[in-house]
Amino acid sequence: MFVASELNSVFQPRKAVIFNADLGLNHVVIDSRQIVHGGETLFIAIEGKRTDGHKFVKEAHALGVRNFVLNSDFVRDAGFILSSLEESNVFVVDDTIQALQELAIAYRQKFSIPCIGITGSNGKTWVKEWLFQLLLADYHIVKSPRSYNSQIGVPLSVLLMDSGHNLAIFEAGVSEAGEMERLEQVIRPDIGILTHLGDAHDAGFKSREEKLKEKCALFANAKVVAYPAHDPFIAQSIAEYCPDSELISWGRSEDATLMISQIVSSDRTYVEYEYDDIEYALD
Repeated sequence: MFVASELNSVFQPRKAVIFNADLGLNHVVIDSRQIVHGGETLFIAIEGKRTDGHKFVKEAHALGVRNFVLNSDFVRDAGFILSSLEESNVFVVDDTIQALQELAIAYRQKFSIPCIGITGSNGKTWVKEWLFQLLLADYHIVKSPRSYNSQIGVPLSVLLMDSGHNLAIFEAGVSEAGEMERLEQVIRPDIGILTHLGDAHDAGFKSREEKLKEKCALFANAKVVAYPAHDPFIAQSIAEYCPDSELISWGRSEDATLMISQIVSSDRTYVEYEYDDIEYALD
């Protein structure tokens, strides 16, 4: 994944203590309970709503971790002595979440495999898992675990990529304006999917227009963007926000790129649809 000497350029830390610049890093954790191979692990201490990862730095060190990213406010306010983490590489930054994202951005650049990015008010995880099952026989896929679609979950998902994968499927969620640009830099999807535009997280946006524009920021560099055709507002906005992408719409309307003509649900779901003037059936 990385060697310790690379992390100075990735994090641009306020302060760094380097004990072993050649130490290899193959795992990144923010939870000390997930530490398995301590000597190959980078522990990033993040202050969350329920707990503060800095409380577990010493525990992580006792478990063999020798690479740490700490928040500068914690180091200052707690009077933390960096040398107390013996034989360790320690990076002190202003924002450990941002450091996690920077690490994922740098790591993502090591891969050129196709990547699908999914966003929307609802249905992100469902679509991701459905695509995974549909494509599993033909691809070695890395995907977001569970609903890892936040400012923390997305970079952790991207850091799961390895040389054996040939397709990535990640979901991204936002709750307020300004968040998606950062997630787009982490994921860099070639194919974008907008599942739905509903009322989830409405409080974080001034209008429906602002909310959709924020979600479409995930598709800034996507070659293909797929979206639901039932809402003219979505269709018009996608065309405006993604002028250089190939656009594929789906739905029951006759002008949809993929037109669904029939859905029958019983013990199994049967779907008839038309694409490029050819009729198909999916059972």
